[in-house]
Amino acid sequence: MSNIKVAIFADFDLTLTEEYQQIPLIDHYLDKYKKFYNEPELVKHYKKFNPDFSFQKPEDFFKILHVKRDEILKNDKSSRIQNGVTWLEQLICDKQEGHPLETLTLAELYEHGKKIKMSKGCLECFLKLKKKWKQHGIDISVYVVSVGLKTLIEGAIAGYMEKNDIKINPIDGIYSAEIVESFVNINGKDINQFEIISVIEDYSKTEIAYEIAKGGKLNRDKKFTGNDYIIPHSRFVVLGDGFSDIPMFRFFRKKGGRGIMVYKKNCMKSFLKARSNVFDNVDYLLERDYTPVESNPLWHYMNKAIRDVSYKKCKHSEVSIYNYKWSKVMSDTEETEIKNHLTECNEHDFGFNLTYVVPRSC
Repeated sequence: MSNIKVAIFADFDLTLTEEYQQIPLIDHYLDKYKKFYNEPELVKHYKKFNPDFSFQKPEDFFKILHVKRDEILKNDKSSRIQNGVTWLEQLICDKQEGHPLETLTLAELYEHGKKIKMSKGCLECFLKLKKKWKQHGIDISVYVVSVGLKTLIEGAIAGYMEKNDIKINPIDGIYSAEIVESFVNINGKDINQFEIISVIEDYSKTEIAYEIAKGGKLNRDKKFTGNDYIIPHSRFVVLGDGFSDIPMFRFFRKKGGRGIMVYKKNCMKSFLKARSNVFDNVDYLLERDYTPVESNPLWHYMNKAIRDVSYKKCKHSEVSIYNYKWSKVMSDTEETEIKNHLTECNEHDFGFNLTYVVPRSC
């Protein structure tokens, strides 16, 4: 009998990290950013959309993105703002001659990724989960899916491994935006340029989920049904941190997977914000600390989630049960059948359940 396969499907920024991935990069070029974006004419333009605009700290990079989105919506209120595209376009813009990132190379971008502060114990947690569950005949794969940039994420993982002397990379795949570098000779000088070759958006995460479920890119366009999936969506454990992850959580929960939302450790404000966002779209709301010890709630409940998705015996359609719980229209016969099932099944309840851990230190 072949091993059971389970996928951990994780967001990156503020899920596996303690900061946005852009921060170390902007911080390194902060003086250039301040000089460029505090020019009077530019400030005047940005203040039309944000009266408080001023570039003083790395986080102010996101003010520029907000202004650019406001400009787009001013010209076309029906425009769909794509977060992943917006910030990558800004990166390309800042690479122009005379702009803050003019001299940045792809190799340097990777090195800046190494400075990203990743969450405590995250890679050790995945390594230990793989080792522990392998003994029970369960193969765990870990995928990072982000609207960020693959070069930065790869650098962050490499930096964490170097810092913590980790020899094996537990991440099986990274789905994120990619850029390539080319050199052009202008007036006898080699100028390096970046080009975006792929972008990941929040809405495209479900497409990636299907690709992983089918066993990879080679099977992406093949038609799969029922037992054809290499890793059914019901065997996904999903990690995210905020409101933008809700569609992803809903998708997997509808399919029978498990959702875990994380928030900043020891921060009541972060917990309350997450609690207001989460509603009933996840199974667990936990502090962002991946230390693999039994006294750590995140470690405890990740193991429970893996156990739950691995040993399911009930074969009932997860989608129809989910739709029933959300009062979707269905026939009387189907409604009666689901009611009877919920009365008798040990694996399904009538309602949604959320387990959350309140921070003990604030």
